[in-house]
Amino acid sequence: MVKEIAIGLACVSKFEGLYHRVYIKENHVTTYVIIYVDLGITEEVKKTEVQFKHLLVYFSTLPRIAIPCRLIGIELKLENYEMPPETYKELNYLCQGGPFFVEPDGQVDGVLHVKIFDVDQLCLNDFVVKKGLAVYILIFNNNTLRMFQFSSSSQLNMTISPSTTIKNGVDQQ
Repeated sequence: MVKEIAIGLACVSKFEGLYHRVYIKENHVTTYVIIYVDLGITEEVKKTEVQFKHLLVYFSTLPRIAIPCRLIGIELKLENYEMPPETYKELNYLCQGGPFFVEPDGQVDGVLHVKIFDVDQLCLNDFVVKKGLAVYILIFNNNTLRMFQFSSSSQLNMTISPSTTIKNGVDQQ
């Protein structure tokens, strides 16, 4: 067990019952902010509820297997800045079908912006909007301009086509 926890420490800790590589991002009086390197999850944990174990140097030098990313052109509907459990369950269900193809569309502040497609070329970004879990947004010079919520797909098709992003004043399809 690790006794002295410092910012930048690479070690392991449990997440959902399994040990995963973590990186100590912040050390506060009663909490740590840690990054589960291979899951791409950042979490604030209470010092009394977490246990860290040493990580062999070899494993700390391996590249991460998760990359922080977000679905481009949409904004998930949140409650109090958090994803509602129903939304999490639905997204988890949608991602069980695979395989998926990820189309990168740039990077902002270390976060890769992506569109995700299934084997039938259906865009997950569009599907979560149709399911009512998210709304389309327009992006101009990496700043969100407006958020749109459409009552029907015909209204959507008349206004803006799915997976359209406005960058530097030009439609990107």
